[in-house]
Amino acid sequence: MAIVFVGNHPTCNAPFGRCALPSEGKEAVDRKSIDLDPAQLNLIRRVKAANAKTIVVLISSFPYAINWVQENVFRDPPHGALQPGRRQRSGGLLFGDYNPAGRLVATWVKSLDDLPPMMDYDVRKGRTYMYFKGQPLYPFGFGLSYTTFEYSNLRMSTDSVTTSGD
Repeated sequence: MAIVFVGNHPTCNAPFGRCALPSEGKEAVDRKSIDLDPAQLNLIRRVKAANAKTIVVLISSFPYAINWVQENVFRDPPHGALQPGRRQRSGGLLFGDYNPAGRLVATWVKSLDDLPPMMDYDVRKGRTYMYFKGQPLYPFGFGLSYTTFEYSNLRMSTDSVTTSGD
């Protein structure tokens, strides 16, 4: 089995106001692309071509349009893993040291073309998960776990709750 770690550095590993790659961003630097860095995508493609049992661990500070990875790696579990934002514990995920059960905090779209123009930030036009009308790559709250569960027989301890939460 092959394991490929890709993603971004949270500060672009660069001075304030600069990032080397169009897909990276940080304070004072907007992302120009949501595609994975071409060199990283090429690495994934080459490893997958050499070994069909490839796991990709994507460590990211923000959403990526990882359509090829979804179709060619993540589509065939357990040969894929998506774990945004967890730099320190990625190995634990792979070896079952903990149950990830994380949920995405943003909708991951397939392309920037799926979104309205950046300067037209009326949330009701589809830029946020609540109003997005397209088919996302991963919706807000998406996440998997090593187990299955369901909620049932839920009850409140009181018949009503005040606006202060009491």
